[in-house]
Amino acid sequence: MVNLERSVVHIVDDDEVIMEIFSEIIHDFGCRTLLFSSPTHYLGYMNEPDYSSPLAIISDVRMPEMNGYDFMHQVRQLNPFQKFVVVTGSPEIEHKYKNLACMYLCKPFNPDSLKHHICLFLQCDKNCGLDNAEGRIHDDRILFNLNKWSCPNNK
Repeated sequence: MVNLERSVVHIVDDDEVIMEIFSEIIHDFGCRTLLFSSPTHYLGYMNEPDYSSPLAIISDVRMPEMNGYDFMHQVRQLNPFQKFVVVTGSPEIEHKYKNLACMYLCKPFNPDSLKHHICLFLQCDKNCGLDNAEGRIHDDRILFNLNKWSCPNNK
């Protein structure tokens, strides 16, 4: 059994209800969460002295200030090894940064899928990276027409 109690996951979504649902699911698995209502709030937080890189960032794609892919790119500019779960109900959206995400969840999703993704991130942290096939098999990347995946810790 994986111990998640010391892990922190950051959630970025403009929909408070969705953020709370994610937070409750993640808390049920023993992780702590920090919630951010916009990508710009999160990017501002990254410049704070108390900022600490999370186990993963869960981000929606469609947000008013900035889309999730551009947000992911900006975070990766500051922290190239940051892991992301991208959540969307529209996997057909094309974007040049689409392949930066480690994992994908397509709405509606099963809470156990989210737990599995978090466990994979813990394994990644423990082992300093995941086999590319391991990360690719266990998520919804196929729905997004993404076959190539590379763990950011393997770069």
